[in-house]
Amino acid sequence: MQVDIPLGFQERLKDRGNPLVEIYMTSSEDSIPFIQHLERQYQVKTNIITAQIDYIGEMKFGVILAELSGDTDNITASLSYLKEQHPQTKILGYV
Repeated sequence: MQVDIPLGFQERLKDRGNPLVEIYMTSSEDSIPFIQHLERQYQVKTNIITAQIDYIGEMKFGVILAELSGDTDNITASLSYLKEQHPQTKILGYV
């Protein structure tokens, strides 16, 4: 499963700024409330750019492309949390 970076974001990619992250998840993970957790625990806002969610039977899985914004230290801490909870999380660039 893959999501493409929309053209408008591709043109804005740079070396610094708000991270553009790709987050993979499955329903077997405690993944649903992670956006709320980032806001409450780290004061980091999550702007979902695009997502693809599919089902196989009762199992839900997907990938989310999101921009994280907030204080630099809080973003760093939130990225550590995301990588711990969703090991395939990766930074695609910065906007």
